[in-house]
Amino acid sequence: MQFRVGAASFQLALASVLSAAPLVSALWPLPRSLDEGTTALRLSPDLDIEVSSSIANLPRDLYDAITRTRTHLFTDNLGRLVVGRGASDVSSFETAAYLSSLTLSLEPGSEILSITAEAQKPLEQRDEAYTLTVPSNGSAALITANSTLGLLRGLTTFEQLWYEYDGTIYALNTPISIEDSPAYVCAVPSSRIQQFLIRKPILTAVSRLHVRFRTQLVRSSPILSARKSLMVSVGTASQYLTSCVRWIR
Repeated sequence: MQFRVGAASFQLALASVLSAAPLVSALWPLPRSLDEGTTALRLSPDLDIEVSSSIANLPRDLYDAITRTRTHLFTDNLGRLVVGRGASDVSSFETAAYLSSLTLSLEPGSEILSITAEAQKPLEQRDEAYTLTVPSNGSAALITANSTLGLLRGLTTFEQLWYEYDGTIYALNTPISIEDSPAYVCAVPSSRIQQFLIRKPILTAVSRLHVRFRTQLVRSSPILSARKSLMVSVGTASQYLTSCVRWIR
C-alpha cells in the first residue's frame, strides 16, 4: 500500500514537472535567440513550402531538403511527454488557425549555390545563419538566410516546432521568432575535416543518425533539458563537434 502511494506521488510530481517544462526545450540545439507566445496553431495537411523569387534556380539538394522536411512533419508523429500525450491540449488547438504556407527566401544579393557547395566552403566563409518567424494567425511562416545552407538549418528547426495528437499537428507557443547561427568556431582546419569525412563515409551516416535521434529524443522528452547539469560535458563536446561538421546532417 505504501508503495502504491509512493508511486502515485511520483507520477503526480513527474506530471507537474513535465507540464511546467517550457516548449522551447523541444528545440535542439537551442537557438541563439527565441521569442515565443502562447497561442496554439495547427499545421495544415496541405502545407505548401514555397521558394521565393529570390531563388531563381532551385538547387537540387535544397529541393530534396524541402521534400524531406515535409515528410518528417507528417510522419514523425511526436507527441508531448505529458500525461495523456497531449490530450489536454485539444481545447487549446481545436479552434486554432491553420498554417498553410512556409516561404524560403534568400537575402538580396546572396549567391545561389547548392547546399553541398556551401557546406564545402572554408569555415570562415560558411554562413549558416537564418531567421524563422511563425505568426499565430495562420499567415505564412518565413525562413530567411544568406545561403542555402542557412535555409537548411531553418528547415531543421521548423520541423521541431510541432507536436502531434490524434491526427492533428500543432504548436502551442506561437507567434515564434528565431534567430540562429553556429555557436562555436572550430579550431580544426576545414580542409582536414573534409578530407577525413571523405575518407570516412560511415561517419556521415552515423552523424545523420545521431542528429535525427537526438532531435526525436529531446522532442519527445522535454524534461531532458532540465537535466543539463548531467549532460554538460557530453553536450559541450557534441555541440563542438556539430559546429565542425554541421553540414553533414
